[in-house]
Amino acid sequence: MSLAVTLVFVFVGITETFCWIAHGSFSLYKDPQNDILLFLIALVWLYTVIRPIARPTATPTYDLFTIYLLLFGSSILQIGSLLYDHTVFSIPYPPPLTIFALSSNLVAVIGMLCLAIPGNHVRSPICQPRRLHFPLGGYYAE
Repeated sequence: MSLAVTLVFVFVGITETFCWIAHGSFSLYKDPQNDILLFLIALVWLYTVIRPIARPTATPTYDLFTIYLLLFGSSILQIGSLLYDHTVFSIPYPPPLTIFALSSNLVAVIGMLCLAIPGNHVRSPICQPRRLHFPLGGYYAE
């Protein structure tokens, strides 16, 4: 990956890590019986910060792609649960700041997922176009 892409990964990851730690700390302050799920999400985001720095590669890594895909799923479930609770149980929507934070998280995860998608820029024999050799001469690129 290029330096610019690595910087984007690190910046978004650090921002998300701090936001999840702040959210977890506030939830723990408000209700001491809260579990540590929010801190575990912050730990996952911290891994996405450390991984590109500790072991840089020329191509996007599949572990980051998998993590961003799982974070995308959890972000969709969080927003979907708000809509479901409001529609089915008539629970009022949370404050606009919470909705903004969840929406920003979804946008950040989609952006990171787009950067981490292994595609044509991956240099491997599987992604290379094959050349077929015909017995009468010439080559045909598939």
